[in-house]
Amino acid sequence: MKMGQDISTKMNALLKEMGLEEEFKKITSLFSDLFTIKGEETEELKEALHRAPDDLINLIWEKIEDEASYEEISRQQKEESIYEDIPEYFKLRFELMDIARLQLLIQIASYEPVGGMDTATVMNEFVPMGWAFAFSDDNGSVSFAVMKEIKDIIKTVEEPDVKEHMVFMSGIRYMVRTCMGLYGVCTLREVRNIFLMNASEDKNAGKEEAGDVDKILQEFLPFLEEDKELWLDGKYIVSPYFKTEKEYQELLRRQKKNYYIPDADEILSYGAGSMTIKNDEYKAVFRILNREVKDRAQTEEMLAEVSEYVIREDWEIPEIMNCLYDWDVAFSSDRAADKLVRALSI
Repeated sequence: MKMGQDISTKMNALLKEMGLEEEFKKITSLFSDLFTIKGEETEELKEALHRAPDDLINLIWEKIEDEASYEEISRQQKEESIYEDIPEYFKLRFELMDIARLQLLIQIASYEPVGGMDTATVMNEFVPMGWAFAFSDDNGSVSFAVMKEIKDIIKTVEEPDVKEHMVFMSGIRYMVRTCMGLYGVCTLREVRNIFLMNASEDKNAGKEEAGDVDKILQEFLPFLEEDKELWLDGKYIVSPYFKTEKEYQELLRRQKKNYYIPDADEILSYGAGSMTIKNDEYKAVFRILNREVKDRAQTEEMLAEVSEYVIREDWEIPEIMNCLYDWDVAFSSDRAADKLVRALSI
C-alpha cells in the first residue's frame, strides 16, 4: 500500500508542477459521474442497475447484448434485460477466466483493498460487464462491490468438476501464451503439439478433454482474442506484439522450420508472463554479467530482454554480444568477455 501511496503522491506533485491538476480533477470527476453509483454500496444487482447512471447501463448493454442498437429501447427494458443476462454471461465465461483476473474478482468480493493498476482493471473489465460496480461517496472516495449473483457463481469453484475444468483451461491459456512468447506467430498445429506432448507426461490430464483438443482450441481462441491475448488471421495465431500481417509475415520468413517444444516448467514460466527460466545456465550467465554491470536489477532487465529476442528472433551469441555492447556494457578484460561467451554457449 505504501508504494501505491508514494506513486500517487509523486503523480499528484507532477500534475501540479505541469499545471494539470485541475484538468485531471475534471476528467476524474467526469469519469466518476458516468460510471460510478452515488451513495452506499449494495450487492443486489437489481438495485445497483436501478441506481446506475445511464451511460453505465448503456455500456453494459453494449458489452453483453447481441442487439447493435439500443436507442429505441427504454431504460427500464435495458435494466430488465441485462439483469437477467449479466449472471448468465458471467457463468458462460467464468470457467474460462484468467486465474489472476478471477483472484482479483474474489479480492474485491472480500472487500480487500486493491492497488492502482488493479483498480484500472476493475473499472475496465469488471464494471462494464456488471460483475462489480463502483460506488462513490460525498468525498469522492470510490469503493467496489461484487454482485451477490456473481458471488454465488464464484462459489462453485470448489466443485470438483468446475475446478478440474478451470485448471485444464488455464493450462490451455498458458500453452497459448507460451506459443505467443516463443514463436510470436504459429498455427493451431503447434499449440496442439505442445499440448499433446505435455499431456502425455501429465497423469492428471483429462483424457476426454485432451482427446478433443482441436475443438477446444477453436472455441477458446476467439475468447482469448477478445481478452487481447492474441489475434487471429486465417490459419495463424498472432501475438498482440505484432500489429500488421506484414510484421508477422516477416517473422515467419526468419523463423526456423523446427519449432522448439517447451517443457512443463517453461510453460508455467512463460504462461505467467516471464520469458526467463532461471536455471543453472541462466545463473552462470547472470553471475558473469553482473560482475561487469555491478547492478543486479539492470543485469536482470538486460537478460530478460535478451531472453525474449533469443526466443522470438532466434538470436545467437553475436547478436547477444552486440546488444550488450549497445547497452554500453564495458567488459573489464577480453577474458571476461570470453567467459560470458562460453557461458552463453552451454
